[in-house]
Amino acid sequence: MMTSFAQFLLFPSLALSHGGLPSASQILSRCQQAYDSVSTFEEDVVAQSGKFPGTAHISYQRPGKLRVTGKAIFGANYQVLINGGSTQVFNNNSWQAAKNPEMGIATVTGVSGAACAQVPALLFHTSWYALIPDSQAHYKVSAQNLKGIQTFRLDTKGEMPRTLWIDQRSYFLVKTSAEVFRTTLSVEFAPPKVNQSIPANRFRK
Repeated sequence: MMTSFAQFLLFPSLALSHGGLPSASQILSRCQQAYDSVSTFEEDVVAQSGKFPGTAHISYQRPGKLRVTGKAIFGANYQVLINGGSTQVFNNNSWQAAKNPEMGIATVTGVSGAACAQVPALLFHTSWYALIPDSQAHYKVSAQNLKGIQTFRLDTKGEMPRTLWIDQRSYFLVKTSAEVFRTTLSVEFAPPKVNQSIPANRFRK
């Protein structure tokens, strides 16, 4: 029997079989479904704003286990560790408890926050760093080859212009870009490893 993830990968050919592109609402919905379909997920993420970088390595196991490790501006290390009902954040050289996963993800802010928050927001269905629904953003949809990956490009204008690049095959994020206080905040997502074994100690301090 075909797995739910394998079935999901067939969706793009069905969506495009009659010509044209899917709507932004369809793309965003299928993007969320892609992250909902995984049992495990690992990915490297790099964010950049001017000369300021932020990095993240995301490890996730359903249900409810997450570890994000990365470097913030000036090279400081940070971590977010979620295991069941416990959320811990390592910042400023110490561990602190957070009220819930959303608050833990939101604790790491700035450029590094952009690196560590967007995919966990999709995996945990949090509001912090969630993708803006098409009903609110009015995205314009086009297709673009981005470094050899065929993507759907979603552009929205307004006070905070934003662009999303979503893989046409997997519907995972490839890149995002936003204008924040007249500065471009760019986030690039490496191809993830999906549904592969992750050592249990990854989700322990």
